[in-house]
Amino acid sequence: MQGCYCRCGAGGSFGINTSLTFQLVEVPAGVTYYRYDWRGAEAAIGVLSSFNNLIAKAPAALNAVAMAQATPVGPGGPREAIDVMSRGQYIGSKAELLDLIAPLPPSGCPSPPWVGRPSSKPRKATRSACSRPTRTC
Repeated sequence: MQGCYCRCGAGGSFGINTSLTFQLVEVPAGVTYYRYDWRGAEAAIGVLSSFNNLIAKAPAALNAVAMAQATPVGPGGPREAIDVMSRGQYIGSKAELLDLIAPLPPSGCPSPPWVGRPSSKPRKATRSACSRPTRTC
């Protein structure tokens, strides 16, 4: 049965999907995206706490996530071996999105975090609580 998708349920239930239909829609012109990156334990505490407060009050038009991830310990020691990220999209203007995500801590880096449409996205840079980018991917 090539092209089928099996799905298990609770207990003894089992099903096979033989067909899936998707209705795709164009992304509206009024959708704005963002991605912020930080590094370090202090940044993780500030970002995740701020994000928790932000998302609890956010309108349904904002879809966003935040996460922290351990990285190899480098010269900054174990407290710097944490990458933190928040990204999302908002159905509305860039100015409205910037107002909504204003509670997130500043990255403290010379190049600004990315906010805009997908075609304007620059290369990703991981930002630190210090005043310099720590890594460019």
